[in-house]
Amino acid sequence: MASRNRVSYQCEAAYVGPPIISGHTINDSVEVLERVQSIDYSLDIPRADVSQLGKDGLIGAPIIEHPYVEASISYTLGSFRNEKAIGLNFNHNSTNVADSLADTFSSSLISGFSNKDNRNLDRKNYYVSLSEEGVDVVDNVTGIQSVVGFSKCYLNNWSSQGSVNGLITNTIGFTACDVQYFNSTGSVNMPEINFKRIKNLDTKTVVLPTYEATGTSALFPRDAKVSITSLTSLDKIGSKFTDLKLQDFNLDLSLQRRSVKSLGYRIPLDYELVNPSMATLNLSAIVGESSTGSLFSQVNDDQRYDVEMDFFSVTGCEPERQLVLTNKYVLKNAKVERISYSSSIGVNKTVSIGFSSDLDPEDLSKGLFLSGFANT
Repeated sequence: MASRNRVSYQCEAAYVGPPIISGHTINDSVEVLERVQSIDYSLDIPRADVSQLGKDGLIGAPIIEHPYVEASISYTLGSFRNEKAIGLNFNHNSTNVADSLADTFSSSLISGFSNKDNRNLDRKNYYVSLSEEGVDVVDNVTGIQSVVGFSKCYLNNWSSQGSVNGLITNTIGFTACDVQYFNSTGSVNMPEINFKRIKNLDTKTVVLPTYEATGTSALFPRDAKVSITSLTSLDKIGSKFTDLKLQDFNLDLSLQRRSVKSLGYRIPLDYELVNPSMATLNLSAIVGESSTGSLFSQVNDDQRYDVEMDFFSVTGCEPERQLVLTNKYVLKNAKVERISYSSSIGVNKTVSIGFSSDLDPEDLSKGLFLSGFANT
């Protein structure tokens, strides 16, 4: 086999599947993550410096904790297929666009991650395949040469960003307990996670599915609409919100975790959620008409807001071009945490408004909700 000169983006693809843990049955299959733009990961190996009397230098630097892997995957938003695959729970979802947007708000976005009865709902395995140099992975599973497998992964962060003249890009960040490297054509023997030992592990065969192009168009910020309740109160910031020209948004869901360790176990038993989990939304806009108000009035009111972001797909061409609502984010009972203005020579005056809301699986009156189409 000829040596490889480089690895280009066409040769890699990302997948997500159920965790492989000793004593547990695998019920779900591996799924493709669509429209991936970047994959990054790093391995951290914690060590302790050991010194002793009578010697100036170190006598050793043993590994005192199990190494861990931090990884992130970014992709353009076309539907909520990826969000569904990584374990986010929709208040309503469907493969039928016509009935995929009911505002039931009947379940928390993080209910699976906080489930105490079935902790495997909070764990995933991720995979990255590599094909031959210069060969597309799409529709070519037999062309795969090697696979990287990430075991027992926990989601730490999910974010969504969009700006004028750009695409909506979402990013997930997760921690993995182990990473495996295989020379394979898409079928790998992944080790079962065993909490008491890290050698001589049993394995289970995992077959990666064919990476097929879905054909669903990407969603654009230009085809998005933002609505906020209680605009009269929000206008007290000094600018009329209805006259702001939104330029970009940044929505972030942060899941704080702590490791659960025990004597006699080589790796953490779990990485449980630490409440509260926070969702933050930052909106940046060009300032238009001014309004009256004061900081004191904003503090005295201290209202909560429902912020809804609707995303539309485009059907047809001009003049029959139509926008069809397919997906949306809803931040319920959010509070304003930051308002900042910027003005300088040569550029438009801008304002940035920051909202936040905590997620509580037992209180569905607040938090972040996703609703919409999940392409299959």
